[in-house]
Amino acid sequence: MLHSFHLAELPPAVSGRALVRPPAAVPGLRHAECLAMMRLGAPTVSLERFQVRRLAVFATWDDPDALDRYLDRDPLGRRLADGWHVRLQYLRRFGHVAALGPLPQRAGDWDPDEPAVAVTLARLRLPELPASCTGASPSNASSPATPAPPSPPPRCAPRAPSRRSPSGAPSAT
Repeated sequence: MLHSFHLAELPPAVSGRALVRPPAAVPGLRHAECLAMMRLGAPTVSLERFQVRRLAVFATWDDPDALDRYLDRDPLGRRLADGWHVRLQYLRRFGHVAALGPLPQRAGDWDPDEPAVAVTLARLRLPELPASCTGASPSNASSPATPAPPSPPPRCAPRAPSRRSPSGAPSAT
């Protein structure tokens, strides 16, 4: 099993079609999510906020050959091939996403020193849209005249950093 994540700049009609009808009847494709890009902090109802020319696609494939065939032969796949994509090996999950089927809790071993990506999937329900649009702004968008809210007190006392010797072992001092 293989996952892929794609980013591409497309004509609005192509992006809109993919958002309404994500790829489904593609040999070797287990599931695909087409996502619209948004710019946080832009006016709530604006073309700047809802970037219909930019499409993100997260997909699950049977194997790398299925993804290669899709990128070579499918009309949307060829357009995505002109953008950016990354192939991801599934390692583990937290929680459950019904659309992705029964993924195992853990799939094999990996080297903890290798780079890893965490993918969070969430769905926005239409009744939640107004709250999401008004609350979605970048953290640095507040005016300098408006003080930041106070930080909550820590739940436990902060731990003193451990001292390490040049060899990397904890020191006794």
